[in-house]
Amino acid sequence: MALHAHDNALLIHFFQESLIGVALGWYLGLNMDMAPNRSQLQNMAKGERETFKGYAKHWRELAACIQPPLSKKEIATMFIDTLYSLFYEKMVGNVASNFLDLVLIGERIEVGMKTRRIVLKAVISHPYESPDLEEEEEAT
Repeated sequence: MALHAHDNALLIHFFQESLIGVALGWYLGLNMDMAPNRSQLQNMAKGERETFKGYAKHWRELAACIQPPLSKKEIATMFIDTLYSLFYEKMVGNVASNFLDLVLIGERIEVGMKTRRIVLKAVISHPYESPDLEEEEEAT
């Protein structure tokens, strides 16, 4: 980023993405048209290099800005629906409906993937795509 430190147009473009916590709330409160809506929240996806906890924190901060506020059940359901298939498969049957519990489960899955106790069978190109979907299509 030091290379682009004097490129004001680029810095302004990415300014809002650098905000977190109270600063993000302040910024989104300036213009209600800029505040996230439910469909934007539903279309979020964890970045390739983003940790699960980091994604969950960012997602929850944006969820807190939704008006009217989401119920605890809606938060848990909507969050699970944004996850990649491996996380989704492991969490969807879980009885935990508390957001904090879901974050802890997601962190355990992430650790399992790093230690190779949980193996992703194929590279997933879309958050809702099953790794076995391409194999099934080729067989038909």
